[in-house]
Amino acid sequence: AFAGDVAIKIMGNERIEEEVVKSYLDVSGITKKSDISIQKSIEKLYESGLFSESKIYYQKEGKNDIVIVEIKENPVVLEVKFVGNKKVDDDALASETSLKKRDIFTKSKLQSDLKRINEIYLKSGRFLTKIEPKIIPKDRNRVEVIFDITEGPKAKIAELYFIGNEAFSDDELKSEITTKQSKWWKFLSSFDVYDSDRIEFDKERLRRFYGTKGYADFTAISAVAQISPEKDRFFINFLLEEGLKYKIGKVDIINYVDKFDAD
Repeated sequence: AFAGDVAIKIMGNERIEEEVVKSYLDVSGITKKSDISIQKSIEKLYESGLFSESKIYYQKEGKNDIVIVEIKENPVVLEVKFVGNKKVDDDALASETSLKKRDIFTKSKLQSDLKRINEIYLKSGRFLTKIEPKIIPKDRNRVEVIFDITEGPKAKIAELYFIGNEAFSDDELKSEITTKQSKWWKFLSSFDVYDSDRIEFDKERLRRFYGTKGYADFTAISAVAQISPEKDRFFINFLLEEGLKYKIGKVDIINYVDKFDAD
């Protein structure tokens, strides 16, 4: 390929056509040896997700300058496997991760998947779960991706605290929410495991409860979860502002209907 008197030579591509590589280059700029164009072209090559390495440099070939674009293609994913997971099945993990069979492998996708798997286990209350990625090189620039998972125990809710409640006791409020303290006889329950969505739902339940008791200005200001240093149990603190209790005062009927008895 030529731009004026300067040739562009693509090196290192195996699966990807030269024209695809060139589509990410500022051809006019790099043939004029523009540092800005070279930097932008390298950035676009990386941003494409197709290449793990890219270099642009110049060399002489006879009397002519040649632009060398040297790339290393990201490998293709041959297989994605999950090992050690018992509480979350393969299909559930695979549906939430971005690396799939025959996809282009990138480090950013791997990091994103590690974060997502960790979030899934945090959501289920397993804060001691460890995830180790293993990338196994295969032939023809392919890799096998293995997520080696060591599932930790669930972090149970040890205590529920309420701050700011005067009209109702802690026990009364505990009976109104779905989140429960862990007890040995509740081994089949999932309501004693920390769940941020459930906590938000319980704030709404408290608002409704207080609303039925006349506390129209009630606010559940916050619900703060603190985990123990061992990461095996939670302490939930509900901060409440009850406000005033309202009662019905005088009731009047403004009547615009003829022959209507207001009493």
